[in-house]
Amino acid sequence: MEQINSKKVSLLVPCYNGQEYLDYFFESLVSQTYSNVEFIFVDDGSTDGTRNYYKKYEPLLIKKGWNCQYIYQENQGQASAINNGLKLITGEYLIFPDSDDILYPNHIEEKVKYMEQNPEFGMAYCILDVCNITDLSKICCHLNNIPDDNMFQHALKDNVSKILWPPIGNIVRISALFEVLNDKSISTSIAGQNSQIQIPLLYKYKCGYIGKSLAKYVERNSSHSRLSSKERGFFKRRFDILKTFLRSLEQVKFNSKKEKLMSKLICIIAFLKRISKHYLQQIFSVKNETIDYQKYKVLTIFGFKFKRIRK
Repeated sequence: MEQINSKKVSLLVPCYNGQEYLDYFFESLVSQTYSNVEFIFVDDGSTDGTRNYYKKYEPLLIKKGWNCQYIYQENQGQASAINNGLKLITGEYLIFPDSDDILYPNHIEEKVKYMEQNPEFGMAYCILDVCNITDLSKICCHLNNIPDDNMFQHALKDNVSKILWPPIGNIVRISALFEVLNDKSISTSIAGQNSQIQIPLLYKYKCGYIGKSLAKYVERNSSHSRLSSKERGFFKRRFDILKTFLRSLEQVKFNSKKEKLMSKLICIIAFLKRISKHYLQQIFSVKNETIDYQKYKVLTIFGFKFKRIRK
């Protein structure tokens, strides 16, 4: 443990108006068994008591041996907050949870131990327990995404059965990240910040698997990623994600122009399939059924009108 503890971990946390859930988040940090941590908390222009909560817990984290930094910026969004944090990190590993996640006490220790034992991996996934903010003690399900040798293709297709998008489930080797990330920054997009880190990494590096549950991923009805299609517009959100994916591909150092073009086409096709599936479900009221695309014919693409093919 002493040798592993010599590896500095950069814990980067962006936050906007988080006072509702910062108590349980910070309590989970105080309980960590790992001490060599560089904690960078980026306040994205919060107007509530976020700063006060940070100041409340900062002495407890410093007492653990953590190096703590509080960064305030005018409200510019999560991607901008992450970029400001990336400029400051000096650790060997990066963990970047959301500020409403709950880390189990051995979270950092287990992740570092795994990466030290598997130097060929640029990043790794752990298992996540999923709960709702209305009852943090109740585990709804588990996110247990086991990587394979085709993770880059899975990422392009937004295959959530393989790709673990919640950043709390990841640990990243910083030397690998800065090798693939131009200017040590991501684009300031509305959605998909984690994809901008994972996609360039997964093109060049393998992804490891830590077969242990190391955190609670907390779902909130008001969170950016959980808003319903009616509230935000399903098409707009999916299109925002597509644009972010395409920007992420600009970071990738492809072997050929053809490979880059094919990767972009895979993203676009996956986007069109997801959109068509959504609107087919709306039209035929089969939200809980699996769509059999062989039974449908697309009459128009941009109007999303569909005709059922009779047997």
